[in-house]
Amino acid sequence: MDGTKRANEPPAGVIRNVSIQNVLAHGTGMSAINGHPDSWLDDVQFGNVKLYVARDPQAHYEHTSAAMTLQQARNVVMKDVEIRWEQPQSTTWQTRLVVEQVKDLLLDSVDVAAAPGSAAPVVILKDAAKVTLRSARVAKLHVAGKQTNSIRLLQTETKTTADPDVATDALAPQ
Repeated sequence: MDGTKRANEPPAGVIRNVSIQNVLAHGTGMSAINGHPDSWLDDVQFGNVKLYVARDPQAHYEHTSAAMTLQQARNVVMKDVEIRWEQPQSTTWQTRLVVEQVKDLLLDSVDVAAAPGSAAPVVILKDAAKVTLRSARVAKLHVAGKQTNSIRLLQTETKTTADPDVATDALAPQ
């Protein structure tokens, strides 16, 4: 689904109150956790999740640049989440976690390091509001989008960059 309205399309359903716990996953390609423009995901929790992403040399679709995306969601908690790259590697790998159009997100004790050979940020927040990174291991964080605000870094050391359209007070003091 690309969010495009189509004739005779039924309304978007509702996904809320989801908990994903104690998962160890190995796979190829990106993991997409996406709501719908008319019906955002609500109250989603991830706890003790380890995601390992590898390249599939046989796949014609191999163009993954992010390990995971989270879009159009509110009230999301990721606690004790690790995202890792595995062999075989891909030259397209850039960012581990891309968060877009999200409100009230807690990244607590998440561990996301750079993709092999990439200088790109490991976490990108775009049009994200009320986001807290607590005790997180995030080598590089990038914020973008005019709607981005109230980003708090607690007990988290990261190199932070921002697009020019991000408000100067979007990143709250620690």
